[in-house]
Amino acid sequence: AGDCRDTVVAGSRDHDDAGYEHHAGCDFGGESPLIRTDFIMQTKSISRFLLIAGLAGSTLPADTTLKGPVLGYVLDGRSQAIRPVNGIPGAAHVGTPLALPFAVARAAFSSNGDFALVVAAEAEDLLLVRNLEAPVVSRLAGAIRPERMVLNGDNSAALLYTSEPRRLQVVRGLPNNPVAGPRLDLSSLTGTVTALALDRDGREALLALSDNGRGTLARVAVPDEGEANELRSVEPRSLGVFGSLTAVALLNRDRDAVVTDGATNQLFLIRDFTGEAAIEALASERDGIANPVGVEASLDGRRVFVANGAEPGG
Repeated sequence: AGDCRDTVVAGSRDHDDAGYEHHAGCDFGGESPLIRTDFIMQTKSISRFLLIAGLAGSTLPADTTLKGPVLGYVLDGRSQAIRPVNGIPGAAHVGTPLALPFAVARAAFSSNGDFALVVAAEAEDLLLVRNLEAPVVSRLAGAIRPERMVLNGDNSAALLYTSEPRRLQVVRGLPNNPVAGPRLDLSSLTGTVTALALDRDGREALLALSDNGRGTLARVAVPDEGEANELRSVEPRSLGVFGSLTAVALLNRDRDAVVTDGATNQLFLIRDFTGEAAIEALASERDGIANPVGVEASLDGRRVFVANGAEPGG
């Protein structure tokens, strides 16, 4: 598994290494020579929302009105509205809700902040909302109404999941030329889907499931072609058994995956999940993981960020 090295523990991927507290970690070799785990402690709810939503990149509006930077967007569950996160890291606040003509039940945001996939509270359609500062809404033809959805790393495709009936679907060509693919039958799987991930090609999907205190990670190979109204059979492959998986993310050009286990307070690396799928433990409670609720990888794949739902040692 490689030689043990220092692991940087910090709250942001943008900081320097100098002056940080170091803990034991491991060098895993390959194109990602050092995976460093950064643990975000439970301070404010907004920090966890930002991490889980994968918000990144400041954007400035193109109008003549003087405005500050927008870090990204979050779904306000209480008001069922999308709200911008204005400011800079460490000095941000949630802004006024977007002017949408419907209540929002679920949303997945582009990491560039330029579009979102939205499920309206009182409608069956999946909606594409472009230009979030002055929203333009369109319907995604043929897409299922998902209970869970996630965008891939370059925001070009989305993975949609619904439990009744149990179906999986990929929408490729986002945001300008979206095309919904066939509906994949997942009736052979048992348990509740707790997290999703999709590679940049929109061909490999990972599903985290929980079933009576037992967690599994399943890989689904997505067909390249097919009509949106087609129902295709697939054969999910189990990659391992865990306690209770809470989050999953891809790294190393989407060849590897990381998952968090809320039952054991651990972070695992699955190397080459389309091949050998070797599982390695990366971090645990002694490293600061406490009730993990989210995980993300840095753009260069060298750091993994874990969002905690509790204070370490609490």
